[in-house]
Amino acid sequence: MEELVVIDCDGTEQTITATQHSDWDQLGDPCPECGATEYRHFRARGGQYGQTSETVVERTDYWDSQQSLLTQCLSCRSILQKHPAFDLLYDQSDLHQQ
Repeated sequence: MEELVVIDCDGTEQTITATQHSDWDQLGDPCPECGATEYRHFRARGGQYGQTSETVVERTDYWDSQQSLLTQCLSCRSILQKHPAFDLLYDQSDLHQQ
């Protein structure tokens, strides 16, 4: 687990962490803790947007980006992968509830 300390504009410190389970690589792989294959998965996605004939369109042929933020096993609640940005964006109290 990698830990980083972030200080916001009012001087408040927050520790954020990155996690990658050593025995798990990607969605579709079974959970190394319990063998389940259903996950809670968050990702961020961005791209270039424009307008054509008053319709907003996403230009995925030009540029897009995706980043996995969290993958958690729904059976045993193990965190298999977590990007440090997840700590800044989401309340994590519900990750530990059954």
